[in-house]
Parts: sequence; C-alpha cells; structure tokens
Amino acid sequence: MDSNFYEDHNVNFLNRLHPSKVMAFAFIIWAILFLFSPLVVNIELNGTAYVFLFCCILSFILGVALVKDKIGFRTSKSANNLRRLFFLILYLAILGLALKLTDRFIIRGISSSSNYFENREIMEAAGGNYIAILSSFLTPLGIIPIFLLWKHKISTNWIVKIIAFILFFAQIFDAVLLGSRSIIFVLFILLGLYLFYFQKIKITLLKGLGIVMVILSFMLMMNFIFVERTKIFAGENTYDLVLNQSNINYTVTSSNSFKNTFSNLNPTTQSLVFTYLTTTQYFTHGMIEFSYLYDNYKNDYALGSYTFAIYSRFLHKVTGRNFDSKNLEQLSPRPGVFNTFFGPIFIDFGWFSLLFMLLFGMIVKVIYNKAKSGYDWAIILYFYFFIVIAFSPVFNFINGAGGIFILTSIVLFYIISKIKIV
Repeated sequence: MDSNFYEDHNVNFLNRLHPSKVMAFAFIIWAILFLFSPLVVNIELNGTAYVFLFCCILSFILGVALVKDKIGFRTSKSANNLRRLFFLILYLAILGLALKLTDRFIIRGISSSSNYFENREIMEAAGGNYIAILSSFLTPLGIIPIFLLWKHKISTNWIVKIIAFILFFAQIFDAVLLGSRSIIFVLFILLGLYLFYFQKIKITLLKGLGIVMVILSFMLMMNFIFVERTKIFAGENTYDLVLNQSNINYTVTSSNSFKNTFSNLNPTTQSLVFTYLTTTQYFTHGMIEFSYLYDNYKNDYALGSYTFAIYSRFLHKVTGRNFDSKNLEQLSPRPGVFNTFFGPIFIDFGWFSLLFMLLFGMIVKVIYNKAKSGYDWAIILYFYFFIVIAFSPVFNFINGAGGIFILTSIVLFYIISKIKIV
C-alpha cells in the first residue's frame, strides 16, 4: 500500500490509538491519578471484584488479538455523491435539533430561567414521546458534517460551515439546561481527535502549552458547572457538602489532612485545589464503586437491558410489553455514581461479561481495521469507541452520556452512506 494512502488517511495517527494500547494506558493513567490524589478508600475492597475486572480486560485484549490487522482499499464516492451525502446528514441533524428544541421548550415546557433540578424534574414528569425519541437519534448526527467537510474538502459557503459547527456543539444546550457535564466532555474529545486526525494541530512546545491551558480551562469549566449545580441546594456550604457529604464520599473521600489544609487556604487557592480534588474524585471513584457493586448486587442479571436500555425499551414497546424503567434504574445498589465501564456490563451478564468483552474486543478491532482503511463511518465510530475504552476505568460511555444515541446515529450514517442515491 503506497505512502499516499497512509498520509491521506493518517494511518500513523490511528496506529497510536490501537484498542489494546488504549485500554492498557487507561488503567495506567487511572493508577497514577489515584496514587497522586488526596483520596482515601472508605470501604473494604473485594479482591475477587478486581480479579473479575482483570479477566474482563484480558478478554477484551484477546478479542482484539483474534482479529487480524487488515487494511483494504475502498472505492471512493464521487464529489457529487459526497456533497449529497453531506447535505443529507446536515439536514437530518438540523431536523433533529429542531425536534429537540420543540420537545424541550414546547412539549415539556423547560425554561432557560429555571435551574438544573427544576428542568430535570420537568423532563422526568413529562415522560417520553415520539418527537423526543426521534430527536435523540437524529441530533447526534451533528458530529458528522464537520468530519465530512474536513476529510473531503467539500466546497460550500461560510454559512453552511458555521451551521456545521453549531450542529457539532448543539447537544451542549442540554448540558446547560440539565447540568450534565458528560456530553461536553465527549464533544471536546471528539473535536480534539478530529483536529489531530486531520493534522490541523501539530504538536510543538508552544502548542503543547496551549493544549495544557485548554485542558485546564476545560477542567475549570466542568468544575464551575458542578459547583453551580451544587449551590442550588447547598448554598454557601457547597465545599463542605462535597468534601464530607456527597454520595461519592461513601466509598472514597478526601483525607483528613487534606480537609484541614483546605479550610485554611485563601478563596482563590481553594477554588483551584477544589477543582483538582473533584477532578481526581470524579475520574477515580468508579473503580472503588465497582467493588461495592460486586459485593452488594443481589438481583437477577438484566441480560443487556441495563446497558442497552433504549433498545430494550423499544423491543418492549413493539411487543406490547410493559417496560419498568424505575426498576431498571434501581438495579445498581448505589444509583447515581460511576462504577466503571464494567459495572453496567456486570449488572447485565455477571461473569458472562468475559464473553461480552471478548466479542466487544473483536467488534472494535474490525471497526478499527475499517477506520484504517479510510471508511468515514468507521473512523467516527472508532473515535467514539476510543472514548469508551479510554474512560473504561471511569464510566460506561455506552450506557450513559447519550452514548447509545451517538452510536446508533453513526450506524444510521453508515446505512445512509450505502444507499445508492448518495
């Protein structure tokens, strides 16, 4: 295969994102974060739980290894077909955004002047509807137009380009209204992957410092959202609540020496140190929570209904059966906390999760090979799987953060791209 192919599809960049490497580095980084954090474990850890996690990781790596590395040529679409595909995806994403705005502000009656908790209560009280479901699958298509613009250098005017950028970040308005940070996190990582893949960012010392500043600014923004959300019910006791009374503190909390030092800091330093604490606690508590989950899970296994709840809900609807979402949400012994990527998988399959992880590793490797072969849908899909794998010690980005909708929208993009009219 010639060097132009490798350069055009930036295979060298994708080689650095090999799924097994990403999984290994994810847990190394978790260990570093935890070791250098001011956190202490509050519960007795179950060694068998971590044997289970280790076996899951090995099963994933084995699944990846079972699929041979393969890069193949593909037939490129004509410029006209690419242009038609671009605008079709753009229009569907616009439709999705319009439907979401209609659902949020007209059907459900959410207000931008209300706080996060009031809006969440309105959302839950209103229940689901077909417009909300359709918008949830169409709106994530907004991550695709920018990719197509950059990869295929589609000629269009500046208004369309601005619309493409707006659509990419459109889901942030949900984060603002509902106080959710996860989708912001996903979008910024995806944008970073796009920028590196298309070599719009080449690392130099100056740019490296710039990236560090962007990451720090992003952490401060995430912390600001968290603090503002907490202030709604905690007021001036926000710091005390997070340090001593938050749900996470049941399993992992800051040390007494840290709390004593923190109380004597000036407000500016407190804000910075608090950001560091909440960031490390946010990213590390899932591994500790998993031990608690493993020890205390007493229900039947959900057989996929927990991780893939949206699909389960759809199947129940089609077959005329009742779907008990509240009971499903209560399967976890401690709802509302992270328990790694593997927590929801364990709730679904128990020790049969090893088979799931083997199959998942094989699927990821097939998509990875397709991505290196230059398939648009596969590159975008693998970038999302990169996020899923990279944050597997933290959170399940399939089960949460709208991940199942993003993955489904990329599959929809794949189907559309195969239709003869485009």
